This record gives sequence, C-alpha cells and structure tokens, in this order.
Amino acid sequence: MSSTFRVKSLAVYEESEDKQSIARVLYEIGLVHDLPNPDQALEYFNRSLAVSEEIRGKSRTVMALNRLDLIYHSQARYELAVETYEKSRALGEDLNGKRPLERVLNNLGDLYLFHGFRVVRDMSRIL
Repeated sequence: MSSTFRVKSLAVYEESEDKQSIARVLYEIGLVHDLPNPDQALEYFNRSLAVSEEIRGKSRTVMALNRLDLIYHSQARYELAVETYEKSRALGEDLNGKRPLERVLNNLGDLYLFHGFRVVRDMSRIL
C-alpha cells in the first residue's frame, strides 16, 4: 500500500522534474522492496543513486550506495559490495556529519568480520 502512494508521488515529482524529491522517493520505494524483493529494490536504489549523483546530492548518494552494499552483501556478491562500500566511504568522508560514514564503516566491518572476505587495507586510515 505505501509503495503505491510513493509510486504515485514519484510520477508527480517526475512531471515537475523535482530531482531531489525523485531521488528521495526512489530510495523510499527501494526500502519498501528491500526484504521481500531485493532485485526490485536494487533497481530503485540504482535509480536513486543515478539521480543523486546527477544533482550532486552526496548524502543521498551515500545512502543509496549503502543500501546497494547491503543487498550485494546479502546476495554474496562480495566484490561488488566492497566496491560500493569503498565508494560510499570516500563520499561519506567528505560529508560534515559522521552518521553516514558510521553506517558505511559498520557495514563494511560486518562484511569483513562475518565473511573473512579480505583483510581491511589501511585500517588506520579508515578509522
């Protein structure tokens, strides 16, 4: 139900070309689909990412990348998860607030801890 309203609001924002709202609503629709349909969530998060990058919205870009990371991680697509974690970490370091960066580092740490995927490079720089 909530997805239906968001899809309708997305159409309104797309018609008015309100890119910031488009990126936000795409992200929110991705959240709705995250657990029940991760492939569809990937589509919405990727669309949100593209719009966020277009308008240079770093915070929303980091948020979209972080959600993509989590899905890639859950799908055992570890190389892709690490790549997107690294992108979101680099952008997160540029933001004034620490919250987005904290989430990225926490999720990246989980990937390394639980899957022993790779040794964390340059740990002192990351922390």
